[in-house]
Amino acid sequence: MASTYERYRDTLREAHVAALSGHHAEALSAYRDAAAQIEGRAAPHVGIGRMELALGSPLAALAAFETALAADPGNHEARIGHARAISALTPAPRATDGDAGRIPTDGPEIRGLVRRWETALAGGDATGLLDVAIGLGRAERPAAAAVAVRDAIAIDPTDPRAYRIAGWLERRSGRAAAATRLGRLLRRYLAIVDDPDELERAMAGAEARSDVPALLDVADRHRRQGRSRSALDATSAALLIAPVDVDVHLAIARVHLGMGQRSRAVLDLDQLARFLEVVDDVAGRTRLAAFVNDDLWRTPLSAEPN
Repeated sequence: MASTYERYRDTLREAHVAALSGHHAEALSAYRDAAAQIEGRAAPHVGIGRMELALGSPLAALAAFETALAADPGNHEARIGHARAISALTPAPRATDGDAGRIPTDGPEIRGLVRRWETALAGGDATGLLDVAIGLGRAERPAAAAVAVRDAIAIDPTDPRAYRIAGWLERRSGRAAAATRLGRLLRRYLAIVDDPDELERAMAGAEARSDVPALLDVADRHRRQGRSRSALDATSAALLIAPVDVDVHLAIARVHLGMGQRSRAVLDLDQLARFLEVVDDVAGRTRLAAFVNDDLWRTPLSAEPN
């Protein structure tokens, strides 16, 4: 009777043969079988990652490569695969705006952002202006994005999100020192206005109103103060109200990242990616890719157990 190791070796060999023959789904199944037979081995997870990439599932590939790196941090193939998975999830850069002082109007995406900008300004909608700023930043229009942030601050100077987005824009523009200063100012401000009891009351009110954005704001404020469990409570309440809301799932992943549970966050994001693919939510996939680029990619690899 074959030993566990012999069965593992044979299954791994079958997976390699299927992969070399281009039978990616068959190879993926065999690699998963091998991973289940003996835990703690990097090789089958590297194979899983390669097949997930070949089958067009970069988030699942990322999870597999991170599992491989947790087992063998020096694994060269896992490192290369990890970089390829991140690359597949990162939006391609766009050309920069040559006229830094003007609101850009070129292209349908930018024109749409400008229309949203005008609507938000007319309605005094600071949140809408900040969403426009994020869109402009991702479209490589940093100067225009900064103007949108200033417009938002003029409407609501107490919104911490405005200062976080300003710091994010500084980092994207290569001004790390300015971003660091903004981060310090934001932390001081949050420490001054932090009121856990008030947040609990706000959460209760938001649940009663089924107000998902308010619950996510409560979660973010708890998370920023290191109260991860309270943040998860707020996101869980939001999930009950809006189980397919992209913002809710991204907020949950952000909390897990803050708790050091990177692998859990990646698996959650992979499930979200599969759902967005099924429902053909192009906007949701774009936001997910931006989250991977702006949040997940900047979070260091964790050696936590999987």
